[in-house]
Amino acid sequence: METLYKSVRADWEAARERGEWSLAIKAVRELTRMYELQARLVLEAREGRAADVGTHPLFQEFLAMLVTELRDHPEVVARVKALVRRKLDS
Repeated sequence: METLYKSVRADWEAARERGEWSLAIKAVRELTRMYELQARLVLEAREGRAADVGTHPLFQEFLAMLVTELRDHPEVVARVKALVRRKLDS
């Protein structure tokens, strides 16, 4: 997750430096969305409202977002999916 944050942050900084404000705003929106989603998942897990975070709709949305962002890198998608499965099974 931290790698994805860094990637989006780098995109934002590059777009800002080039004066591509619409692209910079999109990157900020994506960062905001990621932080909101992470906060919701943590809150749901802490409050026990999501007994199995892996089947929670917000987690599924987050995973789908990751896969979409990494669609040009199928080997990374496969590794992320495998890692998530291992974490959820442990």
